[in-house]
Amino acid sequence: MNKHNPKEPYKNISNSDAWLNSIIDVLSSFLIAFITYLLARKVNQIEIHEYRVLIYAGTIILSNFAYYFVMEYCYLKTIGNFLTRTKVVMKNNTSPNEIDILIRTLGRFFPLAFAVNFFTDDKFHETISNTKVVYDI
Repeated sequence: MNKHNPKEPYKNISNSDAWLNSIIDVLSSFLIAFITYLLARKVNQIEIHEYRVLIYAGTIILSNFAYYFVMEYCYLKTIGNFLTRTKVVMKNNTSPNEIDILIRTLGRFFPLAFAVNFFTDDKFHETISNTKVVYDI
């Protein structure tokens, strides 16, 4: 991890790179969720049709949570961030701790977060966790 002087500001991510991150991360996390579901189905021989949707929905939620939390906790980056050469920092340019990452991850699952993200420049999960995405210099 690069050491950074918090007094020197990072360059904030562009809107186009932010959307690219989102698209890559949604595709990555759903692919992981689908693979996890297939593995769980194979191991547990899930064949009860009335529970299949519930199990798949739970797998998607848990896999998505694990994807964002583990990637951002371990690397301060998701797959999308790696590809756009960006990372997560606190608004004061310091590195977030595990509680900050947990709050950021939980904020992604707020039911109206997508609407807030779509209609404002501020992303809900960044606002409540006091984080931002910047170019990794």
